[in-house]
Amino acid sequence: MTYVAEWKAHGTTYQVESDTAENAALKARARAGGYWPTIIVYRGKKMDRVEFTKATMVKTIKRLTNSRNGNPRYKIEFENGVLGTTKPDAGFAYAIWDGMKQVTVKYYYTQKGDCVITDLTEHNGESTK
Repeated sequence: MTYVAEWKAHGTTYQVESDTAENAALKARARAGGYWPTIIVYRGKKMDRVEFTKATMVKTIKRLTNSRNGNPRYKIEFENGVLGTTKPDAGFAYAIWDGMKQVTVKYYYTQKGDCVITDLTEHNGESTK
């Protein structure tokens, strides 16, 4: 099965192919000069939601406005270059705190290229989910 990573830079659309979605995204990052452009990964003609899981360090945590239901939301930047927001009304958002350092993060990219964080687990073994 072939996955395609696509991104735009300087008005040009670029694509790379790989056997896994994660490898396609990593190849795209390498070809884009090491930074994380907005990368869309898909398989065939249909856009698939590909969820990534990474062990990384938290760089910054910013509190956003609450969801419509009054639940907390955060924008979190990680040392591996991922910048995403927590999924609205996610229960694990209540356990996010400024002192988080080593974590495992699960996230996916929307069709618009936004990064959505679906889970965050501290490396001490306690899940924030």
